[in-house]
Amino acid sequence: MKGVMKTFETVIGLIMVMMAFVALYTSQEPLPEFDTVSWKAAGQKAMESLDYSNLLRYDAMNNNTAAIEARLSSYLPANIDSMAVVCGASCPTPTINADRSASVHYLISGDVGNSTSREIILYMWSND
Repeated sequence: MKGVMKTFETVIGLIMVMMAFVALYTSQEPLPEFDTVSWKAAGQKAMESLDYSNLLRYDAMNNNTAAIEARLSSYLPANIDSMAVVCGASCPTPTINADRSASVHYLISGDVGNSTSREIILYMWSND
């Protein structure tokens, strides 16, 4: 009976040591923020839709960010704020104070009669 108890104590001790190693050396990977991923997908689809209708290209060549933002607002979820920036040789980076944010970069290669390429960056954020 004494040998059985020693074996039982040894097994319990090994299980406790193994549990300690498992607890210490397994790291919990943080889950991605799925809502910002869906914002990026919605922003990319919105930019593609405007580009296919040539509205994005026209407004980008004229540096009309107000028109781009107005057109994009109908495609994006209502609970997020957005801002579009048209970049030429340089690209200003806005200061956004938000809990969660995402951005979509979209490149166009010019328009009829104007071969200047532009980058349109759509910034999206929410303070929820």
